[in-house]
Amino acid sequence: MNIKSLLLGSAAAMVAVSGAQAADAVVVEAEPVEYVRVCDAYGSGFFFIPGTETCIRFGGFVRSSYEKTTLDAEDGTETDRAFWGNRARLNIDVRSETDWGTLRALYRLEGGDSNTDADVDMDVALISLAGFRAGFTGANYWSTNHGFAGVNLSGLGTTVGAAQDDGYYGFNDGVILDYTFAADGFSVTVGVEDPRIDYAGLGFVGSTFGGGVGGAGGGAAAVLAIGGGVLLPQASSDTRGNFYAGVNYSGDFGSVAFTAVHDSTAIDSIAAATNGVLDQGGWAYKASLSLDLSEFVPGGILYGSYAYDGDYITNYVHTNGFGFGLDDPESIWQVSFQANLTDELEFVAQYSDATGSDLGTIAGTGEESARVGTIGLNWFPAAAPQFSLRGTYVFGEVENPVGAINANLGAGNDYDFDGFTLSVRRDF
Repeated sequence: MNIKSLLLGSAAAMVAVSGAQAADAVVVEAEPVEYVRVCDAYGSGFFFIPGTETCIRFGGFVRSSYEKTTLDAEDGTETDRAFWGNRARLNIDVRSETDWGTLRALYRLEGGDSNTDADVDMDVALISLAGFRAGFTGANYWSTNHGFAGVNLSGLGTTVGAAQDDGYYGFNDGVILDYTFAADGFSVTVGVEDPRIDYAGLGFVGSTFGGGVGGAGGGAAAVLAIGGGVLLPQASSDTRGNFYAGVNYSGDFGSVAFTAVHDSTAIDSIAAATNGVLDQGGWAYKASLSLDLSEFVPGGILYGSYAYDGDYITNYVHTNGFGFGLDDPESIWQVSFQANLTDELEFVAQYSDATGSDLGTIAGTGEESARVGTIGLNWFPAAAPQFSLRGTYVFGEVENPVGAINANLGAGNDYDFDGFTLSVRRDF
């Protein structure tokens, strides 16, 4: 065999081996691309999760607010308070259709900061199907059935006045299970709630449904100091939940709503004052009316509400959003108004009155009361959709506050206050 024959044979062998390897090679082909499809069944912003018939929407806002308030006490003391806070919210809304109706899951993360700290928490985690809801919520039925302020007051900050996103209406984190029947604008809801929080502004941990968080721990009785004047025992744990029921009717005119809640750990302040025995369990009630005035005033809405818990210290009628030392009123009423001054400029106003605190009576300071007014402008520039600038003037007065505002303003020291809030917000 000569060199030429050897080279030709080697080349033929290499071609044969190469052909065999090519035949055995894995061929990767691109799958057809499925583009995101718009889901318009549940409103704007929803789209189908690729490969499924499930719709999802992401939304929320980012807001930065600055507040400045001056308090003038009856003894001549003047105190300035300032607060710069930021808040962000992310909503994840997932929906699909089943034989039992729409299956929905809503998850919300919310983060905020104070002057010194910041955190992020789960604010909502709810599943709903066929009228039932179960899960965790940062805005309970007591508030959502009445539409919060009824008008667009969400530009306010977190420590003065009343804000749609921040409270004063008594909504708190809690675990809920409820059922709603709805037809032709009319709805009826019944449910149970584990509030899982302390009584706002009262300085003690309330009993909780399903085991409880003890004020003194370990199943022992806690000692509650009210206004620095009275000590009352409070059970450290409880297995009772708060039961609620409500109705709501919405039509072309607006809406009307009523809610009743039995707070299983409420304190009967009269019984506590007269014989030292806590009668746990009491009722709170709330009624509201919202009128659509857009036929007469562009964007016009008139809203009014009244909340009452009588002699009981419940977790539903309180003024946690005032931040000015008023603890537990018997009743709160408010009226608010909204209208469009131009296509870009919105006017909002609200007046609230909280009176009749039994805590004040127990503590020996007389009846508490507070009145708060807000007047604001919200600017939504057409050149920057979903962006807004908001400014609000806040004013009011507080009489016989049980709690001390600071070292200068002690309990029972009446004062007037006024201030402003400026905020910038981006919705998405």
